[in-house]
Amino acid sequence: MRILCVNSVISEFGGVEFAAMNLAYGLADRGHELHFLGSRQQSATSVLPNAMSTAEANRVGKIHRHYREFPRPYALGERGTSLRKALWHIQDLAAPANERTFNRVLDEVRPDAIIVHNPTAIGLNIWRPIRKSGIPCVQVIHDLSLICFNMSQFRSGQQCPGLCFPCRLQKWFRFSLIDGASNFAFVAPSQATLDQINRYASLSAWRTAVISNPNTFLVKPRSWQEDDNPRLLYVGRLDPSKGVDMMLRAARAAHDKISFEVDVLGSGTLERQLRKDFDSTWIRFHGNVDQETVALYMSRATALLVPSLWLETVPGVAVHALFAGLPVLGSNIGGIPEHVLDGRTGRLLPPNDVNAWSAEIIRIVTNPGLVRAWSDACRLAAKQFDPQISLDAYEALLEELVART
Repeated sequence: MRILCVNSVISEFGGVEFAAMNLAYGLADRGHELHFLGSRQQSATSVLPNAMSTAEANRVGKIHRHYREFPRPYALGERGTSLRKALWHIQDLAAPANERTFNRVLDEVRPDAIIVHNPTAIGLNIWRPIRKSGIPCVQVIHDLSLICFNMSQFRSGQQCPGLCFPCRLQKWFRFSLIDGASNFAFVAPSQATLDQINRYASLSAWRTAVISNPNTFLVKPRSWQEDDNPRLLYVGRLDPSKGVDMMLRAARAAHDKISFEVDVLGSGTLERQLRKDFDSTWIRFHGNVDQETVALYMSRATALLVPSLWLETVPGVAVHALFAGLPVLGSNIGGIPEHVLDGRTGRLLPPNDVNAWSAEIIRIVTNPGLVRAWSDACRLAAKQFDPQISLDAYEALLEELVART
């Protein structure tokens, strides 16, 4: 099967990008012909090890990369004035050039099926040419962008109570592009995400499925020892929706009673302020790091902290922790409860509750026997997220859709 994957950038750095590339690599490994479309002006290239084995190099070569120009006022991730930001979103939502460029790619590749991840910066309106082409398409839902401009329904430090007018407008426009289409399916890695989308945009007209991201994680042998100084770990973006400020306040309250260390891997809009507010010898900020470094810190950590405040689809780092045998303290929100077994592989805690998080931090850093038991349970729980199971499900869905045409 010839498959065209679509994402704003072609990269292995970032949650969506990592999942998209793992799916593409997995399908290519199974003999499918994979093509990948990304925006050239985002200037993203694959983040690869400096030294690759022959097998790794061959795997990378299995994917045909297509970079195209989709003009925008500024690159994705940059900040613009209010006027330029409005122009950016209008172009992304409805510029005819998006469709023309995408149609040329369809003519060039002639795919049997299409998998769309995050089409931001390529064009949200590429759904229209996909519908008209009749080519089966799977839209993978990695966040809440189908119903929310900022992708999270999180603003000004809290969950949005509903959809604002701009979000309602873009949702109506996007779904009008596939009205009556029979060649679409929607896949999410968590049931919670599908349910949230369905609250505001019924997906009943299309095939839906919950399929875990077929991610392959680098895992190092666990080196944590019961008599080690406890080390807590956070891996992810440093922005308001991730709850890192709350997590560090809870850690500081716990540290007044018991000694431990915190390692923060990642960067974002709050990094500078967090470094200033939590300047301490026992809290270390490491910035963006590669998968090798993440695996190393996971092997040494006592527990992973996932303190999200938004309706997280699925934090890939939490699944990574299962494979690494690393217990997780996570917010009881969004798709996190589908990946953390409360009291078995970690704990689910109220989001944004400093006292609850502080108490649980004290409990886990003073109870190494509990850490060991949860660590063993993590490895067992990881089996349900075997990437081969997810690839089987994706192949079955694609074959079902192709058979309809």
